[in-house]
Order: sequence, then C-alpha cells, then structure tokens
Amino acid sequence: MQSKKGVAANIEQQEAQNEKLRAQGEQQLQSQKIAEQQRLQSIAISEGQRVQAAEAAGKQFEFQTKENRINADLDRASGQERQAAANVASANQAQASAITGAVGGVTGMIGSAAGGGAFG
Repeated sequence: MQSKKGVAANIEQQEAQNEKLRAQGEQQLQSQKIAEQQRLQSIAISEGQRVQAAEAAGKQFEFQTKENRINADLDRASGQERQAAANVASANQAQASAITGAVGGVTGMIGSAAGGGAFG
C-alpha cells in the first residue's frame, strides 16, 4: 500500500511538473507571438514612413516643376513687354523724325520761295 501511495504521489508530481512545463511553453509561445507582432508593426511603420517620404519628394518635384514653368512664363511675358515698349519708343522716334523732316522741308520751301521773290 505504501508503494501505491508513493507511485500515486510520484504520478501527481509528474503531472504537476507537466502542467507547469505546459504553462511555461504557452507563456513562451505568447511572448513569441507578441514579439512577432511588434516586429511586423515596426516594419509596417518603417514602410509607411518610406512611402510618405517618397510621396513628399514627388509633390516637391511637381511643385518645383510648376513653379519653374510659371517663372518661365513670367520671364517670357516680361520680355514681350520690354520688346513692345522698345517698339513704341522706336515708332515715336520715327514719328518725331518724320515731323521734324516735314517741318524742315516746309520751312526750307518757304525760305526758298521768299528768297526767290514769290511773296513779293
């Protein structure tokens, strides 16, 4: 009877040990699952940051390209305005020369006529 009690006690100890080891294994498994989830979450965050940086760089490129086009358009319009102002100045100078030439011609004709006795 004593040996049966000893065997029963030994079996209970072994079952208790098995239960303890099972609980430890379950705890390790849960710890590994949590660590893997954290690793995957870290990867997802890093990937998200990389995508955001790429999108920001793309938007910066688009903005810079648009700004360059606008500046080129403004430069072209400014050049056209300067050319138009130069054309107006040239036309005004030509007009003034023509008027001066006409007045000089009329004055010369009057002087020639007066000198030739046409008025007298």
